Amino acid sequence: FQEALTAVNRAITLDKNDPENYDLRGRVKMSLNAYEEAIEEFNTALGLDEGMSDAYVDRAFCKAQLGLEEQARSDFDIAVVLNPELAKQNYIEEGDEQLSTKPEDAIALYTFEIVLRPNNPHGYGHRGFGHLMMKNFKAAVADFTTAIGMDPENTRYLRGFATATENMPHD
Repeated sequence: FQEALTAVNRAITLDKNDPENYDLRGRVKMSLNAYEEAIEEFNTALGLDEGMSDAYVDRAFCKAQLGLEEQARSDFDIAVVLNPELAKQNYIEEGDEQLSTKPEDAIALYTFEIVLRPNNPHGYGHRGFGHLMMKNFKAAVADFTTAIGMDPENTRYLRGFATATENMPHD
């Protein structure tokens, strides 16, 4: 990633007014898990071109990684307005592909699914499993509770809820 960062830094030196350069530098920093720095880059890109739906999506992803869920939802909502095709993606499938290797990324993708389809229990249920993998039992219980409220017959979510509840620290 260092070579990519060096190249994009050079591109910015050559053209400070191209929002694509800042967007790319933000994605490189995002790949390095430097989410706060990536957000700054996306802010710069969006300051130069507020119509960049990809920069809103990437910034939303970073904010979700930092636990700024409401801000992430707001950015993602803007991205969908700018690019309605984003609403057609299946973020549950994408999240499931990431779950075993990068559960934090999967959680962000499930959050996008929840933003798009808040009445679909599967976004909450899958995000509950992501939280369970991250040992964030309180968040897992909250998501499973929401999923079960919408789909009380789903035995997977009931088992996930039981597992999360069992593993929560008890006072």
